[in-house]
Amino acid sequence: MNRDELMAMYDFAGKTFAVTGGAGALGGDVVVALAGCGASVMILDLRLGGVPAIKERLGERASQVDACEVNVLSRDSLTAAGTAINERFGPLYGLGATVEFGPLVKGALDMVMDLLYEA
Repeated sequence: MNRDELMAMYDFAGKTFAVTGGAGALGGDVVVALAGCGASVMILDLRLGGVPAIKERLGERASQVDACEVNVLSRDSLTAAGTAINERFGPLYGLGATVEFGPLVKGALDMVMDLLYEA
């Protein structure tokens, strides 16, 4: 499926998404797909080195994407990210979780969702 077909199926104009692990390879593709469908996207990642390449791929849609350095296992970090999302784009509509939470952090994804959606 190409981007035009994807955009015809999903219109996320006016919607805001956060993508954990969004600066990585898989997360970057999720960010590009969401922005290509009109969404505003906040990249949440510990390492933001991949963000410039993602924005370059987006071309004129690069302004729809911003990034926060976030540790998804830190309540304070997630709370700050939720505030940044609200200030930059408005209320969160969806979450793309492309970071591995692993079995040792049971409940971490629930914490991410709770803190981001309540901010």
